[in-house]
Amino acid sequence: MQAKHRVFLAYSTAAHQPAGAGGGADSLGDHHTLPALHLPLASYRFPLRGSPWRDALIDLKPDLIEAGDPYVTAWAALDAGQRLGVPVVGFYHSDLPRLMGDRFGRYVEKRLTHYVTTLYSQFDSVLAPCNAWRID
Repeated sequence: MQAKHRVFLAYSTAAHQPAGAGGGADSLGDHHTLPALHLPLASYRFPLRGSPWRDALIDLKPDLIEAGDPYVTAWAALDAGQRLGVPVVGFYHSDLPRLMGDRFGRYVEKRLTHYVTTLYSQFDSVLAPCNAWRID
């Protein structure tokens, strides 16, 4: 998120206001955090409720929303985008069905494939990182 923010500052006149999971609600200039559960043995925080995220996005009044994960915040972003009438872009970081399927079996992979297909088909656009094109 911070690397993308630096690129926006260097190459764009567009405002970029990242919102991410933190220990509490805070706003430091153009960076915003909302409370989320800290997962044990991980450096990841997981939001349990979408409404605070949706409401924070609506309050920011963005022209475009990007959702960076396929969980609670993705659904909140879609809801906020619908209410604001702005496009919402999904960022698909990893092949979640395959990763979880390798660990938990074909049934889990099949269910997660259905889930991510349902979720990402609702975005106006979906981005997926790859090495085909890079800004250095």
